[in-house]
Amino acid sequence: MNLNELLIPNIDKFKQFYRKMITENNMNILVYGPRESCKTTIIEFIIKEFIERYEHKFKEAQLVFRLNAFDEINLQSQNNEMSIFCQNNTNTNKIVYIDKFEFFSDSNQQLLKIYIDKYNGFKKYNKVFFIIETIQIEKVRDIIKSRLNIFKTDALTNIQYERILMKLLKNEKISIDQATLNYITNIPNLYISTLKNIVNKCKLLNYQKITSKELPSLCNFIDFALFDEFFEEIHTNIKCSSDILIRLYEDGYDISDIYFYLYEYIKTQKRSDLYCLVELICFYINEIYNGNYNKIMLVILTYEIRQKLAIENKVSI
Repeated sequence: MNLNELLIPNIDKFKQFYRKMITENNMNILVYGPRESCKTTIIEFIIKEFIERYEHKFKEAQLVFRLNAFDEINLQSQNNEMSIFCQNNTNTNKIVYIDKFEFFSDSNQQLLKIYIDKYNGFKKYNKVFFIIETIQIEKVRDIIKSRLNIFKTDALTNIQYERILMKLLKNEKISIDQATLNYITNIPNLYISTLKNIVNKCKLLNYQKITSKELPSLCNFIDFALFDEFFEEIHTNIKCSSDILIRLYEDGYDISDIYFYLYEYIKTQKRSDLYCLVELICFYINEIYNGNYNKIMLVILTYEIRQKLAIENKVSI
């Protein structure tokens, strides 16, 4: 895939940014932006282009080291995998790619600064470039940001979602009418993973064409208007609020889906009075893995939400 084929937001800005990095031979890059704004697509493109320069001389593992913030690695040790990768002499430039950097601790960021200086800043040749991906640039310390070139991705537009869905469907030889295409690409809180899920369902159900008739079996999105009602009633009619979640469960939504969409609702509505609920919902998501997977948890959650809101926003119950 060449640069012009990338289906990413603010493509023109990225072209200008990328060409500048190539000209300056400086691939120390921090890419940040909202969820599913093609950060990984951009970085994988950069890495693919980098590897192609040396494809007849080196294997990918010799040129690129991938690190997730959740990987168990001791950066203080001189014998950790990243340190060994950086020290190995291949007589060429290399790349370290770190994903989910918002979970990188302050102490690890301090250690990473030393790596950047040692294997990049203090070297004239055969440098190790560091590429970082995050959704929360505020979690990246200045000692890291000052050493990287920063690029911000924008959220995908409806037109770009339409192009992506059309490309996915074309690859599977599935057609879609315009009205249905417009409906899907205008769904609130749409993600590329949602589009891929729709296409996978089409394959499983042997759909050759998508019309309004097929939509119910493909799209199981929760209408955010239900959560508007949930929070409107929670202080005056808590039974009504809990019944809303129970009905969703009885309509076939998984408990984890209800938690997820409730979390997404809070995140997208940008209501500061609801931010206090994020930790509570994350706790309930974790409880799924502890075996607490009964619909009664939805009732308990509703009561705890009301209690939390009353305390945080000083509302009498």
